[in-house]
Amino acid sequence: MAGDWIKMRVNLATHPKVLAIAEHLASCDEYQDWSTMAGFVPSLGGTRADYERDFTASLRVTRYVTVCALLRFWGYANEHARDEFIATLRVSDVDEIVQVPGFGEALASVGWALFDDERRGLHLPGFNEFNTSGHERSASAKSNAERQRDYRARLKTQDSNAPSCNESDVTRNRREEKRREEKKEDKEDTAPRKRVTPPKPDDIDQQVWDDWLSLRKAKRAPVSLTVLEDARRESSKAGMSLENFLRIWCRRGSQGLEAAWLKPDERSTGETAYQRSMRERVEEMSPSVARKAPGMAYDRATQILDCVIVEAEPLAIGGAHG
Repeated sequence: MAGDWIKMRVNLATHPKVLAIAEHLASCDEYQDWSTMAGFVPSLGGTRADYERDFTASLRVTRYVTVCALLRFWGYANEHARDEFIATLRVSDVDEIVQVPGFGEALASVGWALFDDERRGLHLPGFNEFNTSGHERSASAKSNAERQRDYRARLKTQDSNAPSCNESDVTRNRREEKRREEKKEDKEDTAPRKRVTPPKPDDIDQQVWDDWLSLRKAKRAPVSLTVLEDARRESSKAGMSLENFLRIWCRRGSQGLEAAWLKPDERSTGETAYQRSMRERVEEMSPSVARKAPGMAYDRATQILDCVIVEAEPLAIGGAHG
């Protein structure tokens, strides 16, 4: 297997020495007879122009015959040459090797094959420059048993460096568990906290409260103690109860409402100046009582005023008569 291939240049057909070999062959009588491309000569009835035309056509074909012959001869030399020398081989033997008459002489004409009289063999100048003989490759080539042994050694090295199956599984499981914990923590951090709606104040009708909650939900606005206290403060600025303030808010259908936004007709609540002043005094003195719904019955008088009952003796009117 080591000596069954040689190097061949892709532009070998246009090499100057190949062109010279082809021209030498085309002028060789033995090659012309072998190739049946003898051409016409004036003595045989043809003209000189006919001869030149036929010779050019023969030369064109002979270039590719030369390339094929070189491939065959170099394959022979690659197997039998030692240090660019083939013992006992003569120039004429080259014709028998490649089966092309006159090819040995044509090869010698360009200096690619020279017969050595002293060593009695054929010298191939520059052959080792582009080729390594099969003998030299075979000397350094490994046998099939050696290649198999090296392959098993490489596999053994790879197996020893690779982690064990159990170790790999444990490492993979730990990574997966860590990823699950990280995802769980991220989910807990990003999870929205559920808002708690404050209870309905006592001074607001249930229907008004439900309508206001529905409006806030439709507007995607939160309902918190802060929002409720702000609404109570704005209702005080407007001089109306929180319930009436929320009624107007629901009627407007807006996301927010301030006292400054109210129109004059919206501020009219039917409350007299005296009633408003009393309501403000009650809100100031007892906020818990102010948050009661209007008209709500009270069980004890102390829910309204803190009273002190003092027992007193009756006082006689007029003088005592004896």
